[in-house]
Amino acid sequence: LLRALGRLLSCSAGWKYLARVVGLCVCMDPQLERFADTLALAGIDITQPFDVRWYNAHAIEHSLPLSPLPTFERPPSDGTLAVLLGNSTALWPAFLRWLAAQPDPESVTDPLDTYTASVISAAVADLTGGARHDIFWVTDSSRLVSMQRVALVSGLCYHDAETQLSIHPAFGAWVAFRAVVVLDAPAARFGDSPPPLVRCLLTDADKASARDAMAAALRASDEANLCTQLHGAKGMERDVRLAWAALRDCVTVGRDHRYSEAQLVYHYTKDREVLMHAMRAQPAAT
Repeated sequence: LLRALGRLLSCSAGWKYLARVVGLCVCMDPQLERFADTLALAGIDITQPFDVRWYNAHAIEHSLPLSPLPTFERPPSDGTLAVLLGNSTALWPAFLRWLAAQPDPESVTDPLDTYTASVISAAVADLTGGARHDIFWVTDSSRLVSMQRVALVSGLCYHDAETQLSIHPAFGAWVAFRAVVVLDAPAARFGDSPPPLVRCLLTDADKASARDAMAAALRASDEANLCTQLHGAKGMERDVRLAWAALRDCVTVGRDHRYSEAQLVYHYTKDREVLMHAMRAQPAAT
């Protein structure tokens, strides 16, 4: 059931069906549907529209040190449409096919970030047609947006405050966020109030395992360099990578969507040898 739900939520048509079934106002207009479908084909299979007002109000309510997302001076009653973009394990094969098609794959700088940025930028350009918009990238620490908080307030994921994991109802902990796109367009279709928060998706056993794994991961990490280890270009040392990966493995829901070992290792370590081996092991394109 969860696997079927994951497939359902990974495309705009699935969202339209779900909206009819449960009465949620989440239908996307045809342009946004095409945008979501285009990205899904490239492995960016999480496309979550939301109202900027929800995120900005959440940051104020919880006194978070976050800058508000822009509204393009739209009337407050209109809201401002934005979209959270991310991926499940679906990104990996699409990315490897793209990398294999490059003239010199080994020379591509930051290949995964280069791929996702190029795919998202092209889709956004097609969607907006030159209209005002802004893209906030997860890799840009100078313009910090909490993608986890966006996933929370938009009703996409459960946010566990203790581990800081975002847990998707179908994909579990095996999701990654890439960008938030803010559009100069109204979001009034969603109404004034955000959707209900996703209920806690952790069992008592999950919580106990996660606490132990969190403690082990922190011990394995050099606390002074934690942010560099998590987000730096060099990635984590292998033992630290294994410790943080174990934290995700504590979550029962979504285990069918666990990253492959190669995707997991590269996600945390940026190990080029692992990446090149995975690329060469891909079936030849037909």
